[in-house]
Amino acid sequence: YIPTSFCEESFERMELYSLIASITTPKQFDEVVANIKDRFGSVPNPVLGLCKVSLVKTLSQNAGVERLSITKKRALMQIALDYQDFANTMALAVSKKKDWSVYKKDNWAIFERASQTGNWQENFDAVLNILG
Repeated sequence: YIPTSFCEESFERMELYSLIASITTPKQFDEVVANIKDRFGSVPNPVLGLCKVSLVKTLSQNAGVERLSITKKRALMQIALDYQDFANTMALAVSKKKDWSVYKKDNWAIFERASQTGNWQENFDAVLNILG
């Protein structure tokens, strides 16, 4: 969410929500965050988190991720094996990371990361590193 203490005018908040929703690439993420910083100053964590959510949602959809769950305790991505090439690419990327595990369940490739610190933003960043 965008705190009213950060952006008091409702029309500006709506404009920011639209701008944030348009994020589709890591480059756009950087540009939008820089734009917000230029206009309003320091970007608070809730706004930065909203930008990350927008990017992860788009990257996940484009990559064929059917289910994505990010919590304090873990990150989980589920990909249908119909996307075999992507699932294989993901498995290769994840295998290079010690904190991710990959397994097959029914017709799904499951990619899971258990949090070491209980920090959801750490899990979010780990997903971005894999998808981005």
